[in-house]
Amino acid sequence: MRRLSTFVLACLCVPAGVCSLVYETVWIQQFSFAFGCTVSAVSLVVAIFLAGLALGSQGFGKISARLRHPLRLLAVLQVMTGLYALAFPYILQAMDTCYSGLYLSAAWSPFLRLALRGLLTGLVILPPTIMMGGTIPLMIRQGVNRLDNLGRLAGLFNGLNTLGAAVGSFLAGYLLLKICGIRHTGLYAGLLHILSGCVVGVLSLRLGASSEEADGVKRQQAGINRLFQSSRGVATLAMVSFALSGFTCVACEMLWLRNFTFYFHDTIYLYSGIIGVVIVGLGVGNLAGGLLFRRATWLAARLGFVQWAVGITVCLSFVVSVPWWQEISRAGAEDVSQVVMFLFALLFVPSFCMGLAFPLAVRIATPTIQMASCRAGQLCALNTLGSMIGSLLTVFLLIPNIGMEKTLLLLVALNLMMGVLLIRAEKKLPFRAWASWLPVAAAIALLCGVRLSAHIALPGTLLRAMLPEGCELVDVREGLTGTSWITRSENTHYALWSDGLEISKTWHESFYEQGFIPMLIAPRIPERVLSLASGGALSTTGVRLFREMRELVCVDICRENMALARAHFPQNAGLSDDPRVSFVVDDARSYLRSHASSYDLILVEATPPMYSFRNAFLFTRDFYAAAARRLASAGMFVQVIPLGHLSDPETRSVMRTFASVFPRCALWFNGGMDCVMIGQFKPLVFNFRETTERVNRPEIRRALEACSHTGQYMAAGNLFSGFLLDTPEFEQVAAGGEIYTDDRSGLMFSTGLNLAPANIRRIHENLSSWDEISRHFADPEDMTANDGALSFGAHINERRQFFVANMYGPAYIYPAMLNFIQHYALNKVLEINKLRTYLTAHHRTAELEDLYQRLKSPEMFQTPDSPAQGKGRGRE
Repeated sequence: MRRLSTFVLACLCVPAGVCSLVYETVWIQQFSFAFGCTVSAVSLVVAIFLAGLALGSQGFGKISARLRHPLRLLAVLQVMTGLYALAFPYILQAMDTCYSGLYLSAAWSPFLRLALRGLLTGLVILPPTIMMGGTIPLMIRQGVNRLDNLGRLAGLFNGLNTLGAAVGSFLAGYLLLKICGIRHTGLYAGLLHILSGCVVGVLSLRLGASSEEADGVKRQQAGINRLFQSSRGVATLAMVSFALSGFTCVACEMLWLRNFTFYFHDTIYLYSGIIGVVIVGLGVGNLAGGLLFRRATWLAARLGFVQWAVGITVCLSFVVSVPWWQEISRAGAEDVSQVVMFLFALLFVPSFCMGLAFPLAVRIATPTIQMASCRAGQLCALNTLGSMIGSLLTVFLLIPNIGMEKTLLLLVALNLMMGVLLIRAEKKLPFRAWASWLPVAAAIALLCGVRLSAHIALPGTLLRAMLPEGCELVDVREGLTGTSWITRSENTHYALWSDGLEISKTWHESFYEQGFIPMLIAPRIPERVLSLASGGALSTTGVRLFREMRELVCVDICRENMALARAHFPQNAGLSDDPRVSFVVDDARSYLRSHASSYDLILVEATPPMYSFRNAFLFTRDFYAAAARRLASAGMFVQVIPLGHLSDPETRSVMRTFASVFPRCALWFNGGMDCVMIGQFKPLVFNFRETTERVNRPEIRRALEACSHTGQYMAAGNLFSGFLLDTPEFEQVAAGGEIYTDDRSGLMFSTGLNLAPANIRRIHENLSSWDEISRHFADPEDMTANDGALSFGAHINERRQFFVANMYGPAYIYPAMLNFIQHYALNKVLEINKLRTYLTAHHRTAELEDLYQRLKSPEMFQTPDSPAQGKGRGRE
C-alpha cells in the first residue's frame, strides 16, 4: 500500500509542474501586453513569480510539520490555484484598468513606474504562486516516513515535478500557444490544476493521515541518526550551497539565452527549448541523485564535488561549440529540431549536475524525520530565492557592467569555491586537503587553456567569427536586451547588429525611403512624427530634412542600439543635437499606451518576427488599434512589411490584420524585397505639384542621391510608380488571411523555413491600374503638364514591373534592370556598374556577356524621355 501511495503521489507531481510552467509562460506574455516587453518589465514579473514560490515553500513547509492530513490542504490549494487561473484574465483586466488610471501620476519618475508595476504585479501573481509553492513540502510530509528514504523520495517528488515543468515549457512554446492561443492555454492549465486537485482530494481520503502518523511507530532509530545527522554548520553550508545552485541555474539560463542568439534566430523555439532542456536536466538530476546517494556517506563532500562539476560543465557548455559556430548555425536554420538537439547536447549535463544537489542538500540539512517537510520547504525557498536574485543580478547588473565573459567566470568561481568549502567541511574525508583543491587547480588550468585559445572570449570570439568578409569590428556594447555592435566595410559602409542579427545598414535604400515616402506624398508635411522600433534611426533621415517637421520622437527598446547608431552612422550626424528630436528607451506598445500625444506620422520598422519572436506583437490588430488612437485625424501610419521574410499565408494575414484597423490602405515599394503598408482613416490624396516641389528641394535631392542607390524616387514620376496596391487591391491580396491578435499571433512561430515568392506573385497579379491610382491626384492637370499624360501613363506599369522584379529577386532582375536603366535611371553609369557587379557575383555569365554587347550601343546612355524625371548624366 505504501509503494502504491508513493507512486500515486509521484504521479501527481507531474501535472503540478506542467501547470506551473504554463502559467509562467502565459502570464509573462499577458503582463507584457500591459507593461510592455522590456527586460525590466519581464524580469519584474519573473522575479515576483519566483518570490511567490519561495514564500509558499517556506510557509507551507512550516505548516506541514503540524498537519496530520497534508494532502487535504494540498487538494484545496490546487483547486484554488486552478480557479484563480480561470479567473486570471478578468483579474488582469481589472489590474490593467487600475494601472491606466494611476500611470499618469507616476509617469514623471521611472522609479515610481517600476514600483507601481511591482505592486500591481505582486497583488495579482503572489496569491497563486504562494499556493503553488506548497506542493513539494506537503508531498514530502505525506510520503516520507524514514530518514534514510528522505533523499530518494525528495528527489523523486521534486524531480517529477521538475520534469512536468519541462513538459509544460515544451507544450506551451511548441504547441499550445500556437493552437489554442495565450488565453485558452492558461484556461486549460487551470482546468488541469482543478482536476489534479480533485484527484489529490480523493487520494487523501483513501490514504488517511501522513505516513509518520499512520504507522504509529518510532521513526528515528539511533543508528539512523548517527549515520545521517550532520553538524549545524554543515547543514547551514548545504542550504547556502543549494541557494547558490538556484542562483547559478537562472544566471546560466540568462547567459545561454544571450549566447545562443548568436547561433540561432531568437524564436519561441529557442526560448522554450533552453528553458525546457534545463528543466529536464534538473528533473533527471533530482531523480538520479535520490537513487545514487540513498545510502551514501560523506554527503557534504559529494555535494562539494557536485558544485565543482557544475562550474566545469557550465564553462564547457560555452566553450566547446565555438569552433563549430557556422555549422551549428546553418543546421539550426534548416531544421528547428536541430536546435533542440544541439541544446540537449550542450545544456543537459550542467543542468543534470545542478539537479543532483537537491537530494544531497535535503539529506544533509534534515536532522529528524519530523523536520523533513519543513527543511524541504526551506531549501526550495532558498533555491527559488537564489533563482530570483540570479535573474535580476545577471540581467540588470552583471552583464551590462562586467560583460558575459566575466559573468561566466564569476559563476564558475563561486561554484568552485563553494565546492572547496563543502569538501573541507567533511572532517572524516580521507585526503581532504588535496581533494578540495585539486579540482580547483584542474579547473583553473582548463580556464587558462581555453582563455589562451580565445574560445571563452565572450562575445568577442563569436563576433569575430561572424564578421562579414572585408569588415572590421568598430564598437561593442553589452546591455540589458543583448549585445549591440557596429561593423564597417572597406567602402566605409556601416552596419548595426543586435546579437547575431544585422538590424540596420547604411547602404540599403529601404531604411531611408520608409521616411522619405510619406513626407513626400502627404498632402501636408507631417509636423509631429513618432518612430517606433527606430533601431538605427535611418528612416528618420528624410524626416529631419523637412523644416516643417517640429517634433520627432524616436522610441526603441534597446538603449545601446540608439547610442551606437547616433555615434557611428554618418547619416545620423547632428541627430543628438537637433532640438526637435527626443529619444525614449521603451517598448513600442508601452509607449503608445502610456503617452496621450497624437502624431501626424507614425513609422514602424520592426525586425522580422522570424528573427525575434517578440516582434510578432507589432503585427497584431491590438497594436494597430493602439497606434491608430495616437494618429491625428489626417495622420498616416507607415510600417515595413518584410515580404522576403514572410510566407504567403503570413503576408496575407499581416495585410488583413492591417486592413481590419485602417479603412484606407496602400502598399508602396520600398526597395529590395521590402514594401511599406500605409494606413489612414481618410482617403489618400496626392498633390503632384507639391510633391515635385519637395523632391526638387536641394537638400532633399542631395539626400535622395546619396541614400537611394537605385535613384528610383529622385523624380515625382518614379515616386508614384512605387504605388503598387490601392485599398481594394490591398484587401484582395489579403483575402483568406487570418487576423492576428495579441492572444493568437501566428508570427510568434515564424521560422522562415517555408518562404517562397508566392506572396510577391500575388501582389504582382493584383497591381492597381493607373486609372485607379490617378483618382487620388488632386491636380491631374499639373501632373499631365509636368510629366505628360501619354508618357506617364504608358510607362508607369513598366516602372512598377521593375519594382516587383526587384522583389522577386535574381530570376527576374536582369531584364527589368535593363529596361529601367535605358528608360528611367538618372545615373546610368552607377546602375550599370551595380548590375555588372551583381551578375559577376552570381556567376551569370550569359547575361554578363549580353550586357557587354548592349554597352556598345549608345541607346543605353540616352537620357530619360520625361522632363520631370530629370536629366540623364550620360557618361561620367
